[in-house]
Amino acid sequence: MTSNVNPVLLCCVLISLLIGACQSDVPEVAGLPDEIDFNFHIRPILSNNCFNCHGPDPSSRATDMRLDEQEFAEAMLESGLRAIVPGNSSKSAIIHRVTEEDPEMRMPPPEANKQLTPREVALLAKWIDQGAKWKPYWAFIKPDPSDFTDLSQDVPEAIDQLLDREIAHKGLVVSSEADRYQLIRRVSYMVTGLPPTSEETKMFIADQDDDWYAEMVDYYLASPHYGERWARHWMDLARYAEGRGHEFDFPVVGAWRYRDYLIRAFNHDVPYDDFIREQIAGDLVDPPRVNPETGFVESPLGTTFLALGEGKHSPVDIKEEEKILLDNTIDVTTKTFQGLTVACARCHDHKFDPIPTADYYALYGIFESMRYHHIPAETSPGDLVAPDSLKVLKKTLRKLLAEEATIDLDEIALVRPASDSNTESGGGDFTVMANFMDAQPDDWKADGFAFAAGSTLGDPLIEGGEVKLNEEGTVSSTTISRGLQGTYRSPTFIIKDDYIRVRARGKRSTIRLVVDNFQLIRYPIWGDLEKKVDDEAFRDYDMNTEMLKGSKAYVEFLSGDFVQIHGKGHFYDIPSESWLEAEYVLSHNGDLDPINLDNSGEVRPIQPALNAWVEGNVSPEEVKMLNRQV
Repeated sequence: MTSNVNPVLLCCVLISLLIGACQSDVPEVAGLPDEIDFNFHIRPILSNNCFNCHGPDPSSRATDMRLDEQEFAEAMLESGLRAIVPGNSSKSAIIHRVTEEDPEMRMPPPEANKQLTPREVALLAKWIDQGAKWKPYWAFIKPDPSDFTDLSQDVPEAIDQLLDREIAHKGLVVSSEADRYQLIRRVSYMVTGLPPTSEETKMFIADQDDDWYAEMVDYYLASPHYGERWARHWMDLARYAEGRGHEFDFPVVGAWRYRDYLIRAFNHDVPYDDFIREQIAGDLVDPPRVNPETGFVESPLGTTFLALGEGKHSPVDIKEEEKILLDNTIDVTTKTFQGLTVACARCHDHKFDPIPTADYYALYGIFESMRYHHIPAETSPGDLVAPDSLKVLKKTLRKLLAEEATIDLDEIALVRPASDSNTESGGGDFTVMANFMDAQPDDWKADGFAFAAGSTLGDPLIEGGEVKLNEEGTVSSTTISRGLQGTYRSPTFIIKDDYIRVRARGKRSTIRLVVDNFQLIRYPIWGDLEKKVDDEAFRDYDMNTEMLKGSKAYVEFLSGDFVQIHGKGHFYDIPSESWLEAEYVLSHNGDLDPINLDNSGEVRPIQPALNAWVEGNVSPEEVKMLNRQV
């Protein structure tokens, strides 16, 4: 006899019976909350038991079925079922799978070594029966104004009303009101971290003013100890330490200045948004914040926040050291300012908050582009603009001289820019990275005061009452004075050759090749990347880069040097006699004779050459010709 039963209908009926039967498998658990909250009760269950295979991270996701987002959890599956059917736990496949008796069918699977407790199953079922209301992660939910509609508008202390409401809800008993002695002691400890003096206690006990409490709070807020107390909390966030925490524990240069900066910031009531800017980019704040008492600039000191933390001297793998440093910077920055553990996204998308690995590596790229350097701690706004003022003054002087010069407009001058490469001046190939004997390169960057005035090429000199132009082009830290702080850096490049050569001279100064942002103590492994310059005659300084090909790096000139003081650590020192001048930087593969850069080029009339000299963009050949004209 042929059956008239529709097989599809029969399949659906069987599935329905299976799902319906699972309702009886939900354990009866006493003491469940009246209202099940997704964030408080349900999300931890799903995260701990389900997200590894059905969560946000595609690298570990076992199927297309996801339980981390409502859209996917309530979608129709290939089986025709839904993992979650709001309002009906008996039709929700998730309840069937977590209560399945067959271990091969039960979720989580046996190999996960996890199993939901009866209470967790009951919470899931009740949450679904109540409508399966999803919520964003609690930290991203804005306060609901309706939660505060029952507060009295006549009582200004709304926080007290909220506390009283929760105390009553939990059936707690409120302590008796504190007397004056207790209040004075509590406020003093809370605000300053110190007990009140006997004089302060007597003063506030005797105060008969109705606003005595507010006056007492203001008194302690105005105490210098307020900044000391609360700066300690911020220092904990910033992982403040005065040492690097590795083996010899070299000191963090200037750490104590950051500590004092924090104390002053709290005592001066610096707005929080300004405070954040100074921690992240205080060197870029324009105009900078100035201490009204000392007249010194405060903003750049805040960026020490990014320079704290652990560090190793001469690690074997400097690229790995950079990863550790940047990961720590991202972790501390995001925890401090966002209250988020973003560093977890280094390996996987977050389970709860919306932070993918793409965001982590976007931050990584930003922090990787940073360059650490030392700055003078006690500078005024006038000090900061002095180098720029000197540039303007030099240009003005050149313009005045150009206007007074008598020139032959028919004369022409050779313009001879440095070539990018040369194979005829030595025993091997080399690539010119910067030729300071010619016009100063635009892509090098000066910080501080020492190198900020530009190249010396064409600088007017007065000798015996006559004006002469400097024909020796160099980048120099002596334009303003010796003994000034400053750095001069190349753009970042990829190492391709066996050596980096710098031709320089100076006194108590330093040339460094900074590879993968590693700047701490280099000896013994990376000592060849740092050269002490202490010779008043020009000489070549070669840094061996054979083992570093493919790494990113930049060349850095420093006025001053790093010194090792026995028993005290490693410090950056700028003696009053320190100075540095450099003629060029190039990369090569060894066996080079003394180099004579070939500056052959096109011709240009004298007037454009004179205009270029006024703008500070002149070649050595033009300077020689202009000297004849002057």
